Amino acid sequence: MKWLHSLGVFALLLGIFMIIISLLPLIKLGVDLVYKPIPYDPVYILIVGVDNDIATGEERTDVIMLMGINKQTGDIALTNLPRDLLIGKHKINAIYRFDGIEKLKEELSQLTGLTIHKYMVVDYNLFKMLSEELGPVEVTITTPMYYDDYHQGLHIRFDPGTYELKGEELLAYVRFRNDERGDLGRIERQREIMMKLMAKLRNEMDYGKLMALGLKLLSQMKTDVELSEMVYLYSKLKGRYSLNFVEFPYTLDEKGDVYIDENRLSRFRKEMELCKSFLLSEEPRIVVVKNIENYPYNFEYVVEAQWKKRSNWRVQAIDVDLKVKGLSPNASMVFITTRKEKVKNQILKALKKVHPMHRFTIYDCWNLEGAQLYFKILEAVNKQHYYPENFDALVVLGVGGT
Repeated sequence: MKWLHSLGVFALLLGIFMIIISLLPLIKLGVDLVYKPIPYDPVYILIVGVDNDIATGEERTDVIMLMGINKQTGDIALTNLPRDLLIGKHKINAIYRFDGIEKLKEELSQLTGLTIHKYMVVDYNLFKMLSEELGPVEVTITTPMYYDDYHQGLHIRFDPGTYELKGEELLAYVRFRNDERGDLGRIERQREIMMKLMAKLRNEMDYGKLMALGLKLLSQMKTDVELSEMVYLYSKLKGRYSLNFVEFPYTLDEKGDVYIDENRLSRFRKEMELCKSFLLSEEPRIVVVKNIENYPYNFEYVVEAQWKKRSNWRVQAIDVDLKVKGLSPNASMVFITTRKEKVKNQILKALKKVHPMHRFTIYDCWNLEGAQLYFKILEAVNKQHYYPENFDALVVLGVGGT
């Protein structure tokens, strides 16, 4: 969940498409490049991140990502597939290692119903080089990150704090997966890092650096995307591309095994066909903030899993220590920020379903009800480096029955 997914993959994806692609027409390498049209629309490209196992000398699949490019609209969709996703009795990350890239393309095409046209395979060396070129990246770590893998030569030691990371250190940070959320938890951190790298790419690199970086990227990856096809994609996306993250439809059983969620598969296909996410337009946006003293579990993981399982909504859960004057410890309340009565009713109905034992005090914040307390809570959340925005409800979750 942390390594190449959005970093090496995304910054390798968009870093390959928006870097190399942007470079080639400028560079020309002393030759007039003629682009080669790609007849498919959308174009689906499989991105695989591999890790070289020092002990065996074999490649292990660490990241699997699918990208869709809508040439007509300029929309780009990216989805991360959990590497522990079960297909039959086997995990998806074993397919590339034992059967190769073509078999993986075939299995994923059958699983998703989308024809995968091209592929890119990248490894840690490429990601390390990319992060060294674009870094450092600022990261804030809230809980200790300790891990040792002597076979891989991987040693991770991060105490809570704010760091400027690049190269080996940033690679160690994005490879860490030994917390409560495991592989599924790494994806969100990868997205954060990837977006920071992409911002650096746009704002800090001149064309000469882009040229050098693009050539390095091409020389260190396996792909069947031809140079002329990259130039063609550049001509279609130049100046108008829009990036969309699409959630892959997975579900967990009681043992923690990961399976595809058949109930959400058709929606996923439609999003990937259009290369757009429907999440924000169809579901109320909800932020849930912890107000429980001495909570013994991973608040973010538990709350987000509860909402997903009981309502099929995705919420943003924030684990902070709220010490706000006027807010009683362990109290539960909800601040409604939308004026839409229908959306408000949806939210209140979902709250009863997800947290049936809780008694919420309800404020119509758009009408200035509870506004003073609302802004105090937001200020406390912001001070702890969380900045939620554009939400329909702020839920303060205390102890049930209060």
